[in-house]
Amino acid sequence: MKTLRRIVHILVLLLSVSGCQATTHWLVTEEGLITQQLNSHFNIKEPHNFISFLKQDQRGASMRELEQELERQKAEIEANEDKDLDLEQRFLRTDSDCVAAQQPLAQQNLYPTVLIPLYLKGIKAKGLLDASSSSESGRNVQPNCTKMLSLPFSVHAYDHLQGVQERHSLTNFAEENVWDQLKGVGSEGQTGRLLYRALRENKTSWELYTMATFYWRAVGNSLQVIECGRRALHFAPHKDKNAALVNMASVLHRNQHSASAVVLAQAALESGQEVANLHVLLGCMYATVGEYDQSVHHFQQAINSGLSETCWPQQRIHAVRCHQKLEQALEAQHVSLQRTLSELQDYKSKQDEFEQTQKVMRIAQRRSEDQFESNLSYHRHRLMRGMVDNPHCEVTDIEDGPQFVMCTQGTPPDLTIFGIPLQQEEEIEVVDTSSIRNNCIQLPNGEESCFNLSAGLRRNSARLFSPGSAPTPPWSRVDWPSEEDCRNVPPELPDWSKYAPTYLPPENKGLRVAHLVNDNLNLFKDDVHPLPWFPPVCVTAEELKEGSTAMDYVGSIAGRAHLPLTDTIKSLSPQLLAYIDSDQASEEELSQRILTAFEEPKNVAEKWLVYNLAGFYWLVIGNNYHGVECLRRALHRCPVEYADVPLVNAAGVLLNARRPEDAVQLLRMALVVNSTEPITHFVLANALAASSNLEAAANEFVVALTLDPKDQYLNTLRQLKCFRKREEMTAQQTEGEEVGAGGQRLQQRQSRTVCSTDRNGERQCQTETRTREFVPRESGDCTREDTNCDTGEKLQNGKAYKAAGTPLRDAQAVVRDEDGSSFGVGTITHHPGNTDSSQTVTMHRGLRPGETLRLNSEDGEVKDGETVPPPASGPNVPAAKTTQVVDVSDLNNLTRLPWPTLQDCELYKKVNLNMFYTTWVSVTAKNVRIEEHIDFQAKLPGKPLVPVCGAEVGASMHTLDHLAGMAGRESLQYTAEQGLDEALEYLRSEDVAMSISVAGTRIAMALQKNSTSWVLTNLAAVYWRRAGNAVNALNCLRVALHHSDHKVKDLALISIANIFHRSGLIDDGITVAQMAWEISREFVLCQFTLANLYAAKGQFSKAIQLYESMLIVNSSFGPAEERLKTIKCAVLQMTKGNPASMLGK
Repeated sequence: MKTLRRIVHILVLLLSVSGCQATTHWLVTEEGLITQQLNSHFNIKEPHNFISFLKQDQRGASMRELEQELERQKAEIEANEDKDLDLEQRFLRTDSDCVAAQQPLAQQNLYPTVLIPLYLKGIKAKGLLDASSSSESGRNVQPNCTKMLSLPFSVHAYDHLQGVQERHSLTNFAEENVWDQLKGVGSEGQTGRLLYRALRENKTSWELYTMATFYWRAVGNSLQVIECGRRALHFAPHKDKNAALVNMASVLHRNQHSASAVVLAQAALESGQEVANLHVLLGCMYATVGEYDQSVHHFQQAINSGLSETCWPQQRIHAVRCHQKLEQALEAQHVSLQRTLSELQDYKSKQDEFEQTQKVMRIAQRRSEDQFESNLSYHRHRLMRGMVDNPHCEVTDIEDGPQFVMCTQGTPPDLTIFGIPLQQEEEIEVVDTSSIRNNCIQLPNGEESCFNLSAGLRRNSARLFSPGSAPTPPWSRVDWPSEEDCRNVPPELPDWSKYAPTYLPPENKGLRVAHLVNDNLNLFKDDVHPLPWFPPVCVTAEELKEGSTAMDYVGSIAGRAHLPLTDTIKSLSPQLLAYIDSDQASEEELSQRILTAFEEPKNVAEKWLVYNLAGFYWLVIGNNYHGVECLRRALHRCPVEYADVPLVNAAGVLLNARRPEDAVQLLRMALVVNSTEPITHFVLANALAASSNLEAAANEFVVALTLDPKDQYLNTLRQLKCFRKREEMTAQQTEGEEVGAGGQRLQQRQSRTVCSTDRNGERQCQTETRTREFVPRESGDCTREDTNCDTGEKLQNGKAYKAAGTPLRDAQAVVRDEDGSSFGVGTITHHPGNTDSSQTVTMHRGLRPGETLRLNSEDGEVKDGETVPPPASGPNVPAAKTTQVVDVSDLNNLTRLPWPTLQDCELYKKVNLNMFYTTWVSVTAKNVRIEEHIDFQAKLPGKPLVPVCGAEVGASMHTLDHLAGMAGRESLQYTAEQGLDEALEYLRSEDVAMSISVAGTRIAMALQKNSTSWVLTNLAAVYWRRAGNAVNALNCLRVALHHSDHKVKDLALISIANIFHRSGLIDDGITVAQMAWEISREFVLCQFTLANLYAAKGQFSKAIQLYESMLIVNSSFGPAEERLKTIKCAVLQMTKGNPASMLGK
C-alpha cells in the first residue's frame, strides 16, 4: 500500500508539470524508428484519471490474454476436429469383416422362416383331420381360435410379454413355405374348414391348435398365430410346446417385437429339436436388438451344431461384427463432435468476453476524430517550426503568402517525415498549414496526401512516397482515347467473327492438368503413347442425357449436331501441346492420351479436367460438335466453384462456330460463378462485339483490363472506342432539318463511313452521304385522313397521341407499386381517390379486332365509352413494329437525355428509390391462350384448393439453385404482393372478375392434370406471390424454369427477380433480371425491373442508362421518368452540379 501511494504521488507531481503532454503515444518500429501510435488504447478521454488509466491497462492485458487464448483454442479445435465426413463408406470399404460380409447387416435377411416340423411330434395332418365328412364343405369357415375357446390371462401362454400383450396391433405376413407342413390335406379353404370342424369337436387338443398356428402362418394372420399358439401352450405338455413357441416367436420377430421373440425362442431351444435352425433364428433376433456378441455366439453355435449350409451363417457373423465396429466408430465420432461443439461454445463465450472488453476499452478511449486532430496538430507544429532540428531544411516564403519547407538530403541524416524514411539524393516539398484541408495536405503540384488512422499516411503522391507505383490507367479516364491516341488506329472495326480464340485453362484456378495425361498414364518425359491413336470422342466415353447440364437449354447447344466444322486454330496449338512432356508432341498422340485418360482409374476424381482438355482439343481441331459434347460432360462432373471453366470454353467453341448470341448466354452463367476472371470478360466482350453490341463490349473490355491489363485487351478497346468517337464526330457534322414555310421542300443529309477490301487485300474507307427531300406538314397534328401518319400514332379528337415504342404485347404486362396502383405500357390513368400522383396503368381486357386504343392527349385519362386496355389473359394483340432496342453500356449514354438543373430539381416530385414495384409478364405475351390450359367450365369442388407445384426438379444451375436466394428460400423475409389481385381476378378473357380463391382453385385443378406445364406453374407462382409465400412461389418457378424453352424463361425470371428484390436480395435480383432482359429485350418491364434493382443498390450510372434507354423509345413511361429525375437530381446534389465527377469514375 505504501508503494502504491508513492507511485500515485510521483504521477501527480509529473502531471502537474507545466507543458506536460500525456496524450501523445509513441512506439519503436521494427526498423528502429520512433513513431506515433495513432490509435493507442492509453489515449483515454480522461488522461488525468489514474484509476481509469490502470483499468485501461488491465483491459489491454486481459484482451491480449484472451486473444492468445482464442488463438490457442482455435488451433486446438482445428487440430482435434473430426473431419472424417465419409466415415461409414470408408469403413465399409476397408474393414475386413465388412469386405467378407459382402453386404451390410441392414441389407442381410434377418427374418428367416424357421419352424419345428409336425413329424417330429408324431403328428400327421391327415390322421387328425377327417376329410370324409363334407357337411361344412359349402361354408367358407376358418379355425378362429378366439371364438373356439375363451382363454383368460395365462402364464403358460407367456401373456406377460409385451409382444403378446400388443397382439391386436400386429402386422400380417404370409409365409408360403409353411404350407409344406399341411400338404396332403387339401387346398387352403378345405384345410381351414377341416381344422374348424376338428376344433369345434375337440376344443382342448394342443395338436389341433399347433396345426392351426401353422395354418395361420401360411395364410398370414399374426393375431390368430398368437391366439392359437397361446391355447396350444396352455394345453400341451412341456416337451411339445416348442413348435408353437417357434411359430409365435417368428411372428413377433417379424413385427419388431424381437425382445419378446427371444424369450420364446430360448424356451423352444430347451426341447433339443431343430437346434441349428433355432440358433440361426436367435442369432438374427439378437442382431436386431443390438446384442451383437450374443448374435455372433448363436450363429457360431448353428455352424457347430451341424448346419448343412455354413456359408451364409458365416457371412452373417462377419456382417454383425462389421455393424458392431461401425456403430462403435460412429458413436466415437459422435462423442468427438459433441466435444468439439462444447469447445466451440466455450470459444464463443470467450469471443463474446473479448468483444465486450474491447467495447468497454473503446468507450474509455478518446474519439478517433480527437486522436486524429491531436496527431494533425503535431504535424502542424513540425511544419510551422520548419523542422529546425534538421540543418538540411529551411523555411521559404513565396509571393502569395504560404510557406513551404525545403529539405535537401546530401548525406544520410537521421531524418524521417511522418514516420517514413526519406530516399537518398531526393528533394521533398511539404506545405504549411494553409494547405491542410479535410485531413489532407495539398502538395504544390496539386496532388494530395491524406492521413488515415488505421494506416498512417495514405501514399497518394507517387513521386513523394512511392516512386515505383503504377499511374492511373488511361482507359479509366472519361476523355480516353484522345485524338492523338486514335491517329494511328485503323478507322474500321476488326472482323469480330475472326476474333482471337481464347481458352480458359484450369491452371488459372490453381488446378493441375498435365499429370492426367502424363504421370497417371505412366508416360514420362519424351515417352510416346503406344499405337494405335484414336480421337477422344466423348459421346461414346460416357452417356449423358439431354438436359443434364445448364448449358443444354441454350439454343446452339441443344442443336449442336448442326454446328459447322471450322479451320484448325493454329494459334492455340502450342498451348494445347504444352500438356505433353515431350519435345516431339503431336496433336494425334495427345488425342490418344486423352482417350486413355478417360478410362484411367487414377483420374476418376478429376475426370472433368480430362473432358475439359478434350473440349480444348476439339476446339483447336475445329470440330465444334465434339467440343461441345466434351464440355457438357466437364460441366456435369465439375465442382460448382469451377463451373465457369467449361462454360467459358464452351462459349469459345460457339464463338468459333459463329454463334455469338448463345455464347453470351454461357458467359453470363460463368460470371455468376466467378465474376473476377479476366478471360471471361474478354471472351464476353468479343461475343458482344460479334453480336453488334459495341457499347456493352466496351464495358467488358474495361473490366478485363482492370483485372488484367494486357496489351491485347487495351489495343482492342482502343480500336473500338476510336471507331465510336469517329461515328459521334460524323453524327455531329450531319446537317439537321431546315424548318421552312408550308409547302417548302427541305433537305436532310446523313453521312456514314463505309470500309471494304479490294482485290489486293487492302482496306479502303470512304465517307458516304445521302440526301432526301421532303415537304413538311403545315401543322404538327395528324388527322384521320392523313395516310402518312406514323402507325404508332392513335387518333383522338383530331389530335395525335404517339404510342409507346415497345411492341403492343407489352400491354399484357402488369406493373404495380406498393399501394396497389398499377402501371405498364398502354394507357395512362389516375385511380380515383388515390392521393399519389404517380401515373398508373390498369389492364382489363384485350382489344377486339378493329378496335383502336384511344387516349385523351390533354389529361391522359380514358374517357367513358372508350376502349380500356387489355388484361394479362386477353386475346393476342398483333405486335406493333418493334422499335430498335437501345442497349446502353457506358458513360457517353448519360448525355442521351438532358440533365436538369438544381433549380429544376426543386420543382420535381421526388420518389422513394427503395419503393418496391410489382412487375409481372403474362403468359399471353408469349402467344399462349390460358383457356387451352385451364378448364373454366369445370365444376369447382366444395372446398377451395391451392396450386401446389409437386413436380420433382433436381437442383441445378438452370433452376438457379446456385444463387443464395434460391438455395435459402426457406428463410426469405417476404410479404404479399397485393398488386397482383387483378392479374388473378381476370385470368379468363371476360370482363367479369373471379375471386382469388376461385382463381387458385382453377390453377390447382389444372396442375393436377399437368404438373409440369410451364404455363400453369407460372400462374401458380403469381398466386403464391399474391399470398406472400416465397417458398411455394419459388418452387413453382423452379419447375417452370426446368420445363420451359429458353425463349419463355423470362416470365419466370422476372417473377424470381421480384421476389428477391422484395426479400432484400438485390444482387441475386440483378443477376436474374439481367438474364430475363437478355432473353426478351423488347419487353420494357424486364428493363424496368433491372433498372429498379440497380437504383435500389445505389448503382446510379447503370440505373440512369436503363431508364434513359426506356424513355428514348417510350417517352410517356411516367414511372421511369420520375425515377430518372430523382436519381439525376440526387447525383447533381451530391456532386454539386458536376455528375461526371461521380459517374465517370
